[in-house]
Amino acid sequence: MQRLLPIVVRLLNWILALLFVAVGTAKFTSPIWAKLFVDWGYPSWFRLVVGVVEICSGLWLIFARTRRYAGAALILVMCGAAGTHIIHSEWPRVVVCVVLASLVVVVMRGPR
Repeated sequence: MQRLLPIVVRLLNWILALLFVAVGTAKFTSPIWAKLFVDWGYPSWFRLVVGVVEICSGLWLIFARTRRYAGAALILVMCGAAGTHIIHSEWPRVVVCVVLASLVVVVMRGPR
């Protein structure tokens, strides 16, 4: 079990990195994100800021040296997203944000 834990955390780390890079990229390529951000009360350009943070943090999750900074940035983004979804009563999305933030914490605190 002790040998398996670092492997699982490393795999989770790569999955989260790919996920956040993909979602961040979608904020630039998918027009639905501009509409969603406006519907939530944000200017449409704000999705680009969030996208840059998600892409950069997703890439930085890969490296042990920057993992904690990337994790902190992603947790902040997930807290903001969860707050937005709570305000708009989008409960399934709140759950997704909480789960993702929790997984980021696991990766941040896991073995280097």
